[in-house]
Amino acid sequence: MHLVRPYHYLGTLYAGYLGECLPKVMFHMLFAAGAQAYLLGRVSPFALMLGGIACVQGFSIFFMIQALIGCLTVWIKDITRIRDVIFSLMLLLGGRLIPVEYLLQSLQKIVVYTPIVHVYDTPMRMFLGNVSGIPLLEQFLWVVLLGVACVLLFRFQVRKRIEMGG
Repeated sequence: MHLVRPYHYLGTLYAGYLGECLPKVMFHMLFAAGAQAYLLGRVSPFALMLGGIACVQGFSIFFMIQALIGCLTVWIKDITRIRDVIFSLMLLLGGRLIPVEYLLQSLQKIVVYTPIVHVYDTPMRMFLGNVSGIPLLEQFLWVVLLGVACVLLFRFQVRKRIEMGG
């Protein structure tokens, strides 16, 4: 039903999921501020702001990876195995279970050139005060690249097949 309405389907989904995610991000930012105040005796509003921006960009990267996986169902019938492998790699290599700096050096060199590291590891580093504009810029570039890929793939392949009934 949503696919035939005159609005952008991916943009509407993104806005809906972001609306669900933002209250959680704000709660976690308050928790991080409380932990910083208790453990360090000070709160860095700049680090919290950069952490919030990094969280939104990390969420955007995660959403677009999911959207790309969804768009691949046009050609691949059983996408769940590929999705599970990608999400397992994101958990193992993206800094959620093991910080990226503790990975093997050769593996670390590969992971830093993928969007995987920017979903979990970059926002956490921003909250911890490892303030640098380069990871935020890299995140933004991945958001743009993945966003363009999602829009193009959806517009020229998925929507065409939906409209034609194929």
